[in-house]
Amino acid sequence: MKGLNAPVINTDRLFIRLVDINDYQAYFNFCSKAEVCQFLSFNPYSNVNQAKIAINNMIRAYLADSDVNFSIVLKKTNDVIGSISLSFKNDNSGEVGYLLDSTYWNNKIMDEALKAIIEISFNYYQLNYLCASFISENVASEKLLLNNGFKIIKVEPTLFKKNNKVYNLVYCIKEK
Repeated sequence: MKGLNAPVINTDRLFIRLVDINDYQAYFNFCSKAEVCQFLSFNPYSNVNQAKIAINNMIRAYLADSDVNFSIVLKKTNDVIGSISLSFKNDNSGEVGYLLDSTYWNNKIMDEALKAIIEISFNYYQLNYLCASFISENVASEKLLLNNGFKIIKVEPTLFKKNNKVYNLVYCIKEK
């Protein structure tokens, strides 16, 4: 029962809470942007039902105790501006994933959210380590992870394919 009873997280600028079905319009807004989805496993959303389906899948994963998907809310405006998740693995580890509305890029918002998720991963969930992966062309994600203490452990050439393009996938780890 790792994920159930997930904590509510407050940082200086952010309120990080469990995703809610009512977040669908915000998710559609940022997941319909090509630049947000460029290095993600899915293409930009073309209709709002895709956001509803994605959020329902996130809620199902939470109830199955496999993932905790959080919405990132900007305190100043109360707007949902991104998502950050923690997927639990069988070896007492977790994998983090994230995305942020491009309107808020380059403001250290994801850095603030990731620091909070690292904190709860080790202190609340008592995980031994975290892992993350990113497409090698995603320099911002690489910088974010390395600046938060993740270490690159492996690069898998040509492992990720999207829209007829092949990418290298980079794996990182952060120990407690």
